[in-house]
Amino acid sequence: MRKTASGIEESAPGQIDEAAFKIIKKLFKTAGEKVKEKLGRKKRGLAKLEVNHAAIAADLDAAWEVLAEAVQTVMRRHGLPEPYEQLKALTRGKTIDAQALARFIDSLALPADDKARLRALTPATYTGLAAALAKRLR
Repeated sequence: MRKTASGIEESAPGQIDEAAFKIIKKLFKTAGEKVKEKLGRKKRGLAKLEVNHAAIAADLDAAWEVLAEAVQTVMRRHGLPEPYEQLKALTRGKTIDAQALARFIDSLALPADDKARLRALTPATYTGLAAALAKRLR
């Protein structure tokens, strides 16, 4: 038998004695139990959190610029000039509201049904391609 650098006796290279194995096993078991205990406490803590629906709704209502993606997509579909640049001029560094976005949509040379669909969108209801992308992950 010889001792390794960590002081564990091994009978042959790479083999440790039974006592050392039991000690190591117990250490890992104890460490695993501690990790499990801490995760359990965190999970219980997270369960106490509540969603503030009013705050989320207010945040969304203040973020009409998120609909620029939908407007840009429809503009591109109909071949309107410089959709990105037009929307950048409308939204970059500015806060826009429903009325400002509706005025912009009404100024575009789009079919009436596309304008109506775009005006019907809200930040709370628009998900873009999220549903389709999520289905690809399954």
